[in-house]
Amino acid sequence: MKNHNTIVNTENCLFYGLPGIVILAVSLMASTRIGADFGGDTFVKTVSFLGCNGLLWLLYLVLCQYLLADLLAICLPKKKTATVGVLEAKPEAGMTLSETVAEQPTTPTPVLSQEQYQSYCADFERQKQEAREELATSVLGYVNRKMAPFTTEENLAQLCNEVRAWCDNPLHSPKAIRLKPVSNPKDRLRTVDFKHFVWNIGARLGFENGYSVQVQAGFIKRLFPNELADIELTSLARSLTSEPDKGHIKLDKPLHTDNYIFHS
Repeated sequence: MKNHNTIVNTENCLFYGLPGIVILAVSLMASTRIGADFGGDTFVKTVSFLGCNGLLWLLYLVLCQYLLADLLAICLPKKKTATVGVLEAKPEAGMTLSETVAEQPTTPTPVLSQEQYQSYCADFERQKQEAREELATSVLGYVNRKMAPFTTEENLAQLCNEVRAWCDNPLHSPKAIRLKPVSNPKDRLRTVDFKHFVWNIGARLGFENGYSVQVQAGFIKRLFPNELADIELTSLARSLTSEPDKGHIKLDKPLHTDNYIFHS
């Protein structure tokens, strides 16, 4: 409250005090000059002083209150118009001013046509299908390259069909595949080969896409039930990446999550 009174007193001094001193000085000089013309008559000096003082005050108030306000209105029309626009935007009952402003008309968002929408969706599905086909082609090439020495041509074709179906569905249950007999035990696939074989494929199909180590273990055990009959499913799942440099089929880790290339 004290600060407010101080500000009001300061404004009064600036508005009335300083102009009052100037008006008083001018009135004294004018009354002295007029009184001298009449031989220094006191009555003439008093009347001229009061008349001059009142006239100057009248001119000052008219100038400040009317002419100055009109001048500001002419110089700042945009600011005044903006202020009036804000005042006219009165919120409705129960609404805040910010809500009222939010309801002002805005530029409408472009709406896709039905043809454009369907085209974008089709492009997205086409790109997904092309990526799946590229991955499946790479996987089947790896299957043929790695398993051809250990299966007959007919069984290899069946193996590729089962792996292709697994690429489309991680929960696919395959039919068992027979390996061709070998005369040299060193040429036979061992458990570590099957581990590496299924992990190399599953890692590229994507663990996040449902090809977890449990799913991989279940698939390879059903695919080669005779060769993996002596190992439990849980133990198989835990050891898919063991002994990476042993066996005919080595562990082949992809360089990137989207890298379909097999390095061996």
